[in-house]
Amino acid sequence: MKGSGSSTSFLQQAPGATFTQTVAEQQKVEWYGTLRGRIGWLPRPDVLLFATGGLAYGKVTGNGNYSSNGPFVAPFFSSFGGVSAQCTSNSTCFAGSSSSIRTGWTLGGGGEWMFSRNWTARLEYQYVNLGGDGVRLAANAVVLATDTPASFNANSARVDFHVVRAGVNFHF
Repeated sequence: MKGSGSSTSFLQQAPGATFTQTVAEQQKVEWYGTLRGRIGWLPRPDVLLFATGGLAYGKVTGNGNYSSNGPFVAPFFSSFGGVSAQCTSNSTCFAGSSSSIRTGWTLGGGGEWMFSRNWTARLEYQYVNLGGDGVRLAANAVVLATDTPASFNANSARVDFHVVRAGVNFHF
């Protein structure tokens, strides 16, 4: 599962000199799993309706960048206390990536129908929430070679998704 987003805005560097800047980020859930309990009710001997919930976990990766879409009147740069960033026209000024195992929760429900002695059909829904995630973006260029690249956090939206499963089971 993956998602992406971007935002572009206008900045005025000097009177009459406007350029755009874009911040973009992509997220991906590489894999996920759950550890859940189920509680159910038998409205008929061959039908089980159930609620489920518990722990959710998964690997979430992300990457992002900040780009200037010049033209600049002059290159944008900033240096303070040994930390700096330099940005030229039409370039990616900041970039970064992240990868982590996230934990969260899941809730859902479903039904299972026994259509023959050893066979059941099942339909289940789950909402999975792995919390929020962010990417630290660091400057690609610095003002002085001895400077540390400036950086900032690009916080993305929460990592959540919906899952619908259907299946057929054989009971031994």
